[in-house]
Amino acid sequence: MTLSKMNPAQMIVLESFASVQSQEELNGLVDVLKMYYAQLLDKEMERLTAQGVDSQVAMAYLEVGLLVAERKLFHKARMI
Repeated sequence: MTLSKMNPAQMIVLESFASVQSQEELNGLVDVLKMYYAQLLDKEMERLTAQGVDSQVAMAYLEVGLLVAERKLFHKARMI
């Protein structure tokens, strides 16, 4: 396995999770990340519909992406 230098975003996330001392704090941090990614999905939805993609098709596409990301985040959070 090759180790690579972490980028600034990775360091911030790592430091944030390293400071978590309770399940409540972990839940709060996970909620913040979910909200951030939900905002990104909203922007992507706006972009897709502005390009003429049917809104139901765009929503299905984005829902799949959100579910995959949420599962990965939830799985990693449970491992703490």
